[in-house]
Amino acid sequence: MGRVIRKLFTKPEHASPLSKALNSLGFSPFLDLRFEVAPLSRNLNILAKDFELRSSIRKLLDGLVNKNIKSTDELRLAREIESQPYEELVELLAVAVEDLQLSQKADTLDLARREGYSLELALNSASTFQDNKRLKSIIVLSRVGLIRLSDCYIRTNELRVKNQFHGIGFDDKFSLTDASSGEQQLISSLFGIVAEAESGSLILIDEPELSLHPEWQTRFLDLLLGVMEPFNGCHIVIATHSALIAQRAAEFDLEILKLGEDQYLPLESSADASVDQTLLEVFDLAVRDSTYVSRLILSLVMRAEADESRKSDSKERLLELRSLYSKAEPFDKRTMGLIEDALDIFSEGNSSLAGTDSNE
Repeated sequence: MGRVIRKLFTKPEHASPLSKALNSLGFSPFLDLRFEVAPLSRNLNILAKDFELRSSIRKLLDGLVNKNIKSTDELRLAREIESQPYEELVELLAVAVEDLQLSQKADTLDLARREGYSLELALNSASTFQDNKRLKSIIVLSRVGLIRLSDCYIRTNELRVKNQFHGIGFDDKFSLTDASSGEQQLISSLFGIVAEAESGSLILIDEPELSLHPEWQTRFLDLLLGVMEPFNGCHIVIATHSALIAQRAAEFDLEILKLGEDQYLPLESSADASVDQTLLEVFDLAVRDSTYVSRLILSLVMRAEADESRKSDSKERLLELRSLYSKAEPFDKRTMGLIEDALDIFSEGNSSLAGTDSNE
């Protein structure tokens, strides 16, 4: 989440797509972020001002020189020491602490007790990120390891209550740590993409359907393409076993590649493909008692009867179906019977459909 906030601070135009995504998931476009004071800053006089504050910062920085770095926070600050002039870093941290002191509100956590800081962000408002000294201070101090993000609260909206979205219920505000695993994964994925993506990026996503309710699997591509609006020239590759995601990809007329034994095979997608069709054609799954498969078998027979030149192709497809369903467990007796009956029509004894390939 820290990377997301830094990205939005430098490119606030990326906040709007995230706002829309949260709204579609049943959340208001507001984030209430909580930060805790990191152990690294325990020797820093964070309430001091001017010379005293800067002296305290120098003491902290000097303590890391030639020290055996052990914690992640120490590593972050050590990298800052190496990457910029010493006095510039002192001034950067001093200004960040002073601005944070000035922006501290009565309703936030007690600074003197070092319990931490809170920061509310409205993703649907550009002013949230414009000349926001508090936000800039928190970004600086979290980047160098002096404070840490400890929690993130989000609010439900009327859409969530009305449609009874799946996941944690209908409280006005709750912590992301209390959200369902699917909610956490989906929000983290969308925010993470915004944090890392740039125009011209290649984005690889592996099995996004894990932990997601079927409804969210259906809407995943809509949400993904929504948060990608600010970026140009990107390529996205998704590896999935979800028929719902593949079906939605067909509706978007996206390219679907099927992993073969030694190559990727492009598939012809159909915008009106059913889930059963996607499972059969894309994932080679023998769907039990499927209306789509029953209609497919009938259409193959009727196609062969109507056009003699298509007999061979129709029979070949039926043989592929027989091979697939003969290996399926549990065995689908009904569908297998339909396939066998269709193949019988193609046998030598049936004059209407006996073809050049009848010796098979």
